[in-house]
Amino acid sequence: ISDAGLNVSSIKGQANPISDGVECPVCRRGFLGPYAMPHFVLHYRTVHLKIKKYPCALCGIRFSRITNRNRHQKTCQNKQYYRYLDPNI
Repeated sequence: ISDAGLNVSSIKGQANPISDGVECPVCRRGFLGPYAMPHFVLHYRTVHLKIKKYPCALCGIRFSRITNRNRHQKTCQNKQYYRYLDPNI
């Protein structure tokens, strides 16, 4: 799914305001504190819309969070290196 036509204000409009935060209208998960809205937006995009914006430069697998992609690329790079040394792996 692409987020080409989706903007942050439309996602923010989906949130249910609760005291000190917001609640996801789909799964009812609550987000509290000063960063409640950005956390809700990230949650909504990655969990419910399944948007994966970060591809691995080596194998092309896509990830919804850059931290997961970066962790994957470290192991993927090792696999590529060992495959270069021994193509039978």
